Amino acid sequence: MIPRAETLAHFAALTDPSRRRETARALAQHLGAEDLIIFLPDPEVGVLLPAPGFVQTLPRGRQWRVFLAECLAAGQHTDRLPFPDATSFRRCTGLSFEGAVLVLLDGAPNLDEAASLAPLVSIITALFCNERAAAIIAGRAALARATATEAAALARTLSTTQRDLQRALSEAREALALRDQFLSSAAHELRTPLTPLKGSLQIARRQLARGTPPAELDLMLGRAEHQVDRLARLVASLLDVSRLASGQFERTRETVSLVALVTRVAEAVQLTEPARPVEVFASEPDAFVRGDAMGLEQVLVNLVENARKYSPAASPIELRITADAQTVTVAVRDQGIGIPHDEQARIFERLHRAGNVGASVSGFGLGLHIAREIVAAHGGTLTVESTPGAGSTFRMTLPRIATGNAS
Repeated sequence: MIPRAETLAHFAALTDPSRRRETARALAQHLGAEDLIIFLPDPEVGVLLPAPGFVQTLPRGRQWRVFLAECLAAGQHTDRLPFPDATSFRRCTGLSFEGAVLVLLDGAPNLDEAASLAPLVSIITALFCNERAAAIIAGRAALARATATEAAALARTLSTTQRDLQRALSEAREALALRDQFLSSAAHELRTPLTPLKGSLQIARRQLARGTPPAELDLMLGRAEHQVDRLARLVASLLDVSRLASGQFERTRETVSLVALVTRVAEAVQLTEPARPVEVFASEPDAFVRGDAMGLEQVLVNLVENARKYSPAASPIELRITADAQTVTVAVRDQGIGIPHDEQARIFERLHRAGNVGASVSGFGLGLHIAREIVAAHGGTLTVESTPGAGSTFRMTLPRIATGNAS
C-alpha cells in the first residue's frame, strides 16, 4: 500500500528537527490520533528509546518496555499506558516496522494508512539514528572539552599548589636557618658580657679580701654593673621579640611630650659619655603624641645607642624635632660609618645587620626591628637615610595631638 501524498508530506516534515514535535502531532492527527511517538532501537543499551525530538522520559518505564516488546512480537498491539505523567492514561496503539515502533495515542487511528508508511520507516529510522549518534558525539565532545578545561584548571591549581608548597618549604627552611642563626647569635651575645662580669666579680672578691681601697673596688663593681646592664638589655630585646611574635606586645596610652622625652634621652647619653656632643633642636617649644612613653623612649634610646656604637667616640649626635599640624618627627643623625645603599631597605628586618658592621660591635640585629614595630603600633613610621662613610639619619614620625589632649 502506497501512502497518500499528504501523508508523505507530513512524514517528510519529520526530517526537520526544529519542528519535529508539531509535525509529529500534525501527522498523528492526519492519521486519526491525537499524538504519536516513534521508538528506535538503541544499539548501546539494547532497548527501544524515543527518537530524537520526542519526549525522552516516560512514566512507569517498565510498562512501556513490556508494551513495546509485545508490539515487536505481534507487529501491532494496543494498551492503556501512562502519559505524559503517571496519573494520566492514554490509549496507545503501536505498530512495529523493522525493529522500530510507531505509537499512536488516543483517537481512532487509521492503521492502514499508518501501515502504508512502512517503506519509509527505515529511511527515517536511519536519519534519527544519525541524529542520535551526532548528539552522542557532540555530547562526548562537549564532555571532552569540559574535561580538558577541568584538567587544565586542575593542572594550574596543582602548579600553584606546588609553587605554594615549595615557597612554604623554602620559608620553613629559612625560618629554621634564621632560628639557628638567632640561637647562635643569642648564645654568643649573652656569653660575651658574662666572661668579663665573672672576672670582675672574682677580682673584686680577692681585692676585698686583701683590703683594697674602696675607690678601686668601686671601679671594678662599676664595670660589673655595666656588663649587667648589657645583659639586661639583651634579655629585654629577646622578651620584646617574643611578645611581638605572639601579639602580646601591650603598651599603655598617655599624652607624651616628645621634646621632654628627647631631652631626657640626650641627657642620659651625656652622663655616660661626657666627651660626646649630643645636641637637641626643636622647631617648637613642645609637641605631643598619644602613646606609650616607655616604648617611645625605648625607640629613641635604640636609635641613639646605634648612633653612638657606629660613629667615632667624639663625633656629635644630633636629635632634631620638627612638627606640623598632623605629625611630629624626631630625626636622629650621626656622623658614623653609614649603611650600604643595598641594605637600607632590609635594615629593619629581624636579625639583619649591615655588612659593614665589624665583629667587634655586639648586637642581635633586633633593635631596629623592635623599634619599627613599636612605632608602627603608634600609627607612625620609622625610616632611614644614609650615605656610607658619611653617617645616617633615622626619622620617627608620629601622629600629633593637641597640647595636653589625652583623648
